[in-house]
Amino acid sequence: MFLKHEGNVDVWVSVWSAWCWFHLGEYKRALDEYLEVKTREMLDARVADNVALDLAVCYFYLGMYKESQDTVENAPKCPLKAGDEEALMQSHAMLRDVPEDQLSLASVHYLRAHYQEAIDVYKKMLLERRTYMALNVYVALCYYKLDYYDVSQEVLGVYLAQHPTSTVAGNLKACNLFSVGALNSLSLQSAGTPDSFALLQLVANDSYRMGQFLVAAKAFHMLDRLDGGPEMWEGLRGAVCGCAQLAAANAPNATVQLRDAIALLRGPGAHPRAEHIARPIVRWAQQNRIPV
Repeated sequence: MFLKHEGNVDVWVSVWSAWCWFHLGEYKRALDEYLEVKTREMLDARVADNVALDLAVCYFYLGMYKESQDTVENAPKCPLKAGDEEALMQSHAMLRDVPEDQLSLASVHYLRAHYQEAIDVYKKMLLERRTYMALNVYVALCYYKLDYYDVSQEVLGVYLAQHPTSTVAGNLKACNLFSVGALNSLSLQSAGTPDSFALLQLVANDSYRMGQFLVAAKAFHMLDRLDGGPEMWEGLRGAVCGCAQLAAANAPNATVQLRDAIALLRGPGAHPRAEHIARPIVRWAQQNRIPV
């Protein structure tokens, strides 16, 4: 970044700047850098062979899926590309038994909600490469997605024993504890302590970011009862809408989760505006023959 700021126009400076922007979550800025790189002539083959795929990944993270698909189709032959089901299977057969390809395979399984298949890939890698300790976190996250919270916690403990200050692992641990009913067993009086309130906020926000909307809804519901602030109600409302989005996308168990979320929204001590959210969702569900 410093070299870029100083006016260095070397292509590798731009490539590494784009890489940094991407890993900072600044996907638009990374995209702009890669687009500028693509316009250059006489590119090093190591850049030219990968820039289309880099652009496709940026488009994907920006939610521009059509642009991502169109771009990846123009990328040089790459076993990590995925299109329709037939193309995906062909790409699967081309993957090599190397960490980069196997991690990509596990990621595809995860994104397709094939969590057990992702676990199988990660476990095989762990058997062959025991020093890859972070894979335990990935395995734990897959078990969490499968609602095996106790197993997730056990696997996570292996990583936390060596890296007790890990933010990601700590957040997943909090989500596991909440999901098995540890933040539910709290009475409102004990939940009102500063530490418990902070933990509830952590679970609510991290679950929302991870797409675990029902868990987030439960946490925001309790926070709303404790605090009653507008942020808690907005969080609860957003989490319930997230459950509806999952149902619309035919995600696993989404119908049951949406039903639980609406029941939570309409339950005892319901917010005065709860029906403004629940009624349209229920109407939409009925129109699409989704039992709620």
